[in-house]
Amino acid sequence: MQNEELKIEDGKLKMGKKETRQNDIRPEVGSSAIRIPQSAIQTRSSALSPQSLIPHRPPFLFVDEVVEVDEKRIVATKYVDPAAEFFRGHYPGNPVMPGVLLCECCFQTGAILIAHLMKQNTVLKGTPVITRIKEAKFKHMVKPGDTLRIEVTLDETVNDVYFMTGRLQVGDRLALRVEFAAALVASPAL
Repeated sequence: MQNEELKIEDGKLKMGKKETRQNDIRPEVGSSAIRIPQSAIQTRSSALSPQSLIPHRPPFLFVDEVVEVDEKRIVATKYVDPAAEFFRGHYPGNPVMPGVLLCECCFQTGAILIAHLMKQNTVLKGTPVITRIKEAKFKHMVKPGDTLRIEVTLDETVNDVYFMTGRLQVGDRLALRVEFAAALVASPAL
C-alpha cells in the first residue's frame, strides 16, 4: 500500500502507483489539507515515532507523525485512510469518521506528549490512560481522505494526572475540541 495512492481517472476513484519524487509536495486527492510525502520531509528523530512512545498499534493507532513537541504542546497528523474498516458501517454511502475515534486521535497525541515528558524526567513511570473526558464539541465532519492536524496542550499537572485540551482540524476548519485528563498507571510487566 505504501507505493500506491488514490487517483481520479475517468471520474472514478482508483488505486494507482505512487509517483513521488524527492522534492514533490502535493495535496492528497480528496483532502482539504496538504499532506507532505515522507520522502520530502527532512530526517526526523525516530524518538518521536508514535509507535516508539505509546503502546497502540494498527489498526488502532490514530497518529501518523509528530510534527512538533515541547513541554506544554504537541502537534501531530493523521491521514484518514478511505479504506479504513470503520467507514464500511458508519453512515454507508456518506462515510464519516466516528467522533469517538476523533477523540482517540487527541488522546493518543496527549499520551505521546506525556511519554515525551517521561523521557525527559526519568522519575515519571507508567502508562497514560484516560480518566476524564469533558466538553467534547464536534464542529466539522471528517471524511475519508482528509488529513487531520491534531494539537494537544498540557493545561495543568497534578501529581501523576495530566489535564489537557485537544483540537483537531481539517485544513483550517476546527473539527473537534475536547478537554480530557490522563493519569499514569503502573505498566504491566511483560
